[in-house]
Amino acid sequence: MIYLPLWLLLLIIFIILVPTLLTKLKRSQVGLDSTQPAFQQLTETCAIRNLPVETWRLAESLAMEERGEHLRIYDINHKKAPTLAQITLRLTDTNDDSNDSANIVDWVASGIKTENDQ
Repeated sequence: MIYLPLWLLLLIIFIILVPTLLTKLKRSQVGLDSTQPAFQQLTETCAIRNLPVETWRLAESLAMEERGEHLRIYDINHKKAPTLAQITLRLTDTNDDSNDSANIVDWVASGIKTENDQ
């Protein structure tokens, strides 16, 4: 194993790390500058609609400081969309005796199968 003096190790790290960090800083600044107008417009729209923007900011600050359970504010409350297999199963499992609906189900199922085959 090769041992390098500490000063040489620090110099190597400085030569590699500093330009990388400066590049990342510049990219983040460009990203902030490009998103700032949209963020301002969103904030103004929320204020016009009397949405609780300040409450959201306080909750976000608390979540960043306290972590843990406070991070639940970032959980998304949505239902997962059904899979293609679930949709097909639901369409084919209908217990309607009318001939028209059976034809429609067959038509939709064959369309889905054709789309998958492509």
